[in-house]
Amino acid sequence: MSSDSAELLDICGRIEKLTSELYYYFSGLYRDLPDLTRLWIKTAQEEENHMFQFQMAVRLSKSATFTTSVSMTHAQQAFDMISGVQERVRKNPPTWHNALKLAIELEERMSRFHTNSALIFDDETFNSLYQAMMKHDEDHIRALSSYLETPTDQEALSLV
Repeated sequence: MSSDSAELLDICGRIEKLTSELYYYFSGLYRDLPDLTRLWIKTAQEEENHMFQFQMAVRLSKSATFTTSVSMTHAQQAFDMISGVQERVRKNPPTWHNALKLAIELEERMSRFHTNSALIFDDETFNSLYQAMMKHDEDHIRALSSYLETPTDQEALSLV
């Protein structure tokens, strides 16, 4: 694997790590809303899994070849954007409602940096493996959107 590919995988993994940290931060902010807190933790754990998938790709690269569909420039811009978002929300925490809206937007914008989108293996077996791992992740955008539309915590209804 080239050093450029290794660096790209590292940046993509760090994007997932920062996103996970952001969601864990939100889980702490809204701990008085237990259903929402569980949703934040679950989503943060899924982002950690994305990070582990990039780490696995580094290990797989010793025996499998792949190309990337994202550029180093775009990955670095995404990393810088997530870093900036994390810094802003820590200085000025959003309402639970705005945090959900932000997370949905991030998920939609960052989906191209997930392993199943960013990496194209020469061996279709590896592509199928990453597709299967990402199948569960389609649900967390729906779960965030669903909570936004119909909060399950009674307290959330009074906070809008």
